[in-house]
Amino acid sequence: MSYSDVEMKVKEIVSQVTGYDVSELSLKNDLYLDLGVDGDDAVELLEQFSQEFQIDMSDFKFEKYFGCEAGFTPFTFITTIFFSSTNKFKSLTIEKLINIAQQQKWSD
Repeated sequence: MSYSDVEMKVKEIVSQVTGYDVSELSLKNDLYLDLGVDGDDAVELLEQFSQEFQIDMSDFKFEKYFGCEAGFTPFTFITTIFFSSTNKFKSLTIEKLINIAQQQKWSD
């Protein structure tokens, strides 16, 4: 599968979960900070991603990249916007998902 094919499929998966149009998504979009993916939405996105590209996600440490949706409050959202430099989660971008899909394995 070509890079552009993988890119389009990853963006389609992200679009389905987030509601963003594919044309609004860029390679540098961070799933958590830019697109608001967290909790159950993150689980759904990663399940679709791993199934589509047959990626073994057993080494994926969810808590490094996402929080639990039940813990979300407006205060959490405001804090994330104003203090994003202190974000406790590692960045997971669309570009990283594409690279993982091309390598066919999760790498941290």
